[in-house]
Amino acid sequence: MHRSRSENLPRREVPRRRRQPGARGGGWRATGRPDGLIVLLMVALLWACGRQGFAAEPAAPASRPAARETTGSAASSPVTSPSPPDGSIRFTARDAYRQALGRNKALMVSRVPPAVARAQVTVERGIFDRNLGVQVLHQDSVMPTDDTLVNQRILRTGYDTARLGLTKMTPAGTQWGVAWNNRRDRTNAADVNLNPAYSSDLVLTVTHPLSRNGGPAAVKARLKAAEAAEVAARERLRRDAEQTVAQVERAIVEVEATRQDRHVRELVLQDAERLVSYHSSRKEAGLASQANILEAESVAQLRREDLLLAARAVREAQDGLRQLLSWADCDPEAEMVCVDTPYLKHNPELAKSPPAIDKLLDQAFETRPDYRAALKDLEAQNILLRYAANQRHPKVDLVATQQYNGLAGDLGPALGQVVDRDHGTWAVGVNVEVSLENHAARGNYKKNVLAKQQALLVIKQIEDAARKEVATTHRRVKTNQERVRIAQRAVELAVQKLKTEEGRFREGLLPNVELLRFQEDLASARSRLVRAHADLTVSWVDLETAIGVVLPRRGIQFDTSAQLLDVEAAP
Repeated sequence: MHRSRSENLPRREVPRRRRQPGARGGGWRATGRPDGLIVLLMVALLWACGRQGFAAEPAAPASRPAARETTGSAASSPVTSPSPPDGSIRFTARDAYRQALGRNKALMVSRVPPAVARAQVTVERGIFDRNLGVQVLHQDSVMPTDDTLVNQRILRTGYDTARLGLTKMTPAGTQWGVAWNNRRDRTNAADVNLNPAYSSDLVLTVTHPLSRNGGPAAVKARLKAAEAAEVAARERLRRDAEQTVAQVERAIVEVEATRQDRHVRELVLQDAERLVSYHSSRKEAGLASQANILEAESVAQLRREDLLLAARAVREAQDGLRQLLSWADCDPEAEMVCVDTPYLKHNPELAKSPPAIDKLLDQAFETRPDYRAALKDLEAQNILLRYAANQRHPKVDLVATQQYNGLAGDLGPALGQVVDRDHGTWAVGVNVEVSLENHAARGNYKKNVLAKQQALLVIKQIEDAARKEVATTHRRVKTNQERVRIAQRAVELAVQKLKTEEGRFREGLLPNVELLRFQEDLASARSRLVRAHADLTVSWVDLETAIGVVLPRRGIQFDTSAQLLDVEAAP
């Protein structure tokens, strides 16, 4: 039953009243009291209400326990956060992206595989390196002998050799080598014509594969596969960069959403505290009871707990953002405020209808970095499979050798004979090598066949995941857009309802607990609107991530080649 104003007066001043048939909750008629006393009581009541800010006119004073937004247009947008406190960390979204791309630890780990892939490309290019060989050797030998021709019991021999060689492989698989050999022999034997004897020769050797490892495709197979693997690693790095930027934006939105929800909790707590103050003043005037104060104070305590939880949610959201940005050197208690959050600006792009799913899928299969990386992996596996098939063939090499020789008692004449090409030797032949079981080549071929099948399955898996992600995020965008519209209308209705019920409360037709409930209903509606706006922003980020356009949509030029680790500079 509703209480009338007279019920809060001291018992000795309460006039006897009797209920009139059909009267409303506040419709009591006094009997046995002059009309002047009633007028005085009404004047005192209005004076007490005016002290507490509950005016009788329809306008909503700033001090009354009513909603901050009293019109539909003001209530249709989310509650914005108050000005950040002193000492807060203010930054732009682009600053956050740059910080995360440069210092995020997970992204730094993702930069290692492209660097390893680039090093592997360098390794594979080594097969075309020119190899220079130098050999210098001195040998002395002392051996006993019983040969009478030597005329000595001890045979002493020695030689000095110097060899200079150069080898290289051509892209066609041909290996050529040039070697210049010089030798000086000496002995104590008496039957040697040249002592010391100098010999020199120049040897040119050419080996061309006819079967295994023959042709540019087989020779460059491992190099081409390594280059494709490097491109795939860079695409995965780009994917990780997109994921990092998306995570940063989600974290920024979450920080702003929690700050706004905290502000909603602050507003509804202030309403409860003003209601406590209002009833306390009325009690001093003898117009309210202790029960009214306790009822409002208990609700205020519950709202203080809600405010503490909302403040903790802000800190936890800021901790997550700080971890993504690797801002370990900043004050952990400082407020983090992004000054250009799309959520703060109420970006009209968020309200636009997303493109059709088929169009988004076509774009996803062109721009998703993980899909492009999977295609490069398949290209590398195709190259390695053809190379493995080539390795099953027998080794058949065409070998040709041309050699020019010189021999004299001094080095100069020996070299002259080589230059004049007076004494030459040549040879042409075929070198055939066949593995009877060929286990290694056959096993390697089967392994590459399975690796190609795995690469194909990975592509299909990414295609299925892309279809699911695009469809899911597309649906979430449309759902969240509708949620925002519904939540905006709910806030408008809650504001209107609270405004109406405040009028009834001023007239004494609404219990204290009902007013508190309507205040909480408005706060809940505002919180749902805050969450709907945050979810809408995040769903757009998820949709852009699903189609792989997070970086270009934000104007971020992420050069994967420039982001690789400097391995030589690392300790």
